[in-house]
Amino acid sequence: MKANIVKTEVVDAKYGNLYAVEGYMDRATGDELGVVYVKKRGAIWVVTSKGTGP
Repeated sequence: MKANIVKTEVVDAKYGNLYAVEGYMDRATGDELGVVYVKKRGAIWVVTSKGTGP
């Protein structure tokens, strides 16, 4: 898998930091994944939400 991931300035209290993702296709839907929210839980970062746009 190859994708371009760019951190944005958006931080949501519930979901965490917003990242823009370019070049990754969701296999289930065939759509390009546009953004993901990630949040640190303990020592790891987890994806809390994903979608096509904020």
